[in-house]
Amino acid sequence: MEEMSKDEYITMNNVRKEIWSKGLYGYVVGSCSGVVLHTTANVVDRYRKLPIALNRNTLIASFFLGGTLGSFILASVAGKNEVHNLHHIFPKGASPPPQSTTTYDEIREKATMQTWTEGTSVDRKE
Repeated sequence: MEEMSKDEYITMNNVRKEIWSKGLYGYVVGSCSGVVLHTTANVVDRYRKLPIALNRNTLIASFFLGGTLGSFILASVAGKNEVHNLHHIFPKGASPPPQSTTTYDEIREKATMQTWTEGTSVDRKE
C-alpha cells in the first residue's frame, strides 16, 4: 500500500470535519424544527381536533426524530459534496485484484484427482 502524504491526510481530515460539523448542525436544526412542528400542531389541535394526542412524549419524540433526520440528511449531503476531494486518495487504500489464473474447473479437477490418488475416505484393509 502506498504511503499517504501530509496533504492527503489534511484533505481527509477536512472532509471528516465537514461531515461531522454538518451532521451536528443538522441535528440542531432538525431538533428545533421538530419542536416547532410539534408546537404548530398543538396550536392547530386547539381549533381543530387532530387524530393524535399531543403531549410531552410526542414533543420528545419530535425533538429526537427531527434531530436524527436532520443529522442524517445534512451529513449525507456533506459527504456527497466532499467526495470529489477524496478521488485521488481512494486508489491508495485499494488492494489489487488477485492474479489467479486457475479457473474453478481446474481447481475442482485437481481436487478430484488428488482424492483418487490418495485413496478414499474409508481405507480398505488388505
